[in-house]
Amino acid sequence: MLRPKIIGLCGHPGHGKSEVQRLLELRLGVTPIDDGLPIRKIAMERHGLSWDDVSTQAGKARLIEVDGRTTSIREVLGLIGKEFEKTDHAFWARLAISQLTDAQYPVSLGSVRRTQGEPIIAAGGIVLEIYDPWKTESPFDFDQYDPRFITNRISNDEVGLDRLERKVVPVVRAYLES
Repeated sequence: MLRPKIIGLCGHPGHGKSEVQRLLELRLGVTPIDDGLPIRKIAMERHGLSWDDVSTQAGKARLIEVDGRTTSIREVLGLIGKEFEKTDHAFWARLAISQLTDAQYPVSLGSVRRTQGEPIIAAGGIVLEIYDPWKTESPFDFDQYDPRFITNRISNDEVGLDRLERKVVPVVRAYLES
C-alpha cells in the first residue's frame, strides 16, 4: 500500500507544534492528522470533558478530580495514552499510520511522543522537533520523545510566525520534493 509522505512533529507543550502544523497546511497543503484524537475521545467519554478541555492548552491545564485526586487534563490525557503504550511506546503513531490510505497528499502528525518517531521514519517520513529555548520542558514522562528519531530541529525562538515559517517550510519542501 502506498502511503502519503509523513511529517511528524515532536516538542514540548506550548513550543509551537500546532502553529507549525497550521503553517504546513496553509503553505504546503500538508493535511494535519490529529493522531491524539482517539485519546481525546476516550478522555471526553470517561470524564465528561469538552472538546476545548482536551484540545487546547488552556483546557489541558484545567484541573479536575479523578479517583479522589486533583490532576490536570493534560495528565489525564497522558495517562490514557500510556495505558495503550505498555508494550509498544509507538502504539499511537503506528495506529495513525495504519489508517492512512493510498492518498497521494502529504500529512502531518502533530503529537509525536516517546518512540513514535520510529514508525514514521520507517514509513519514509521525517520528524521535526519544534522547541522554544525560552520555554520550559514538560515534567511528565508522557510528553518526552526519543531524540534518536528527530530528523530536523527547528528553534521557535523568535517572535512572529513569519520567522518560524522561514525555518520550517524549506525543510519540509525539500522533503516533499525528494
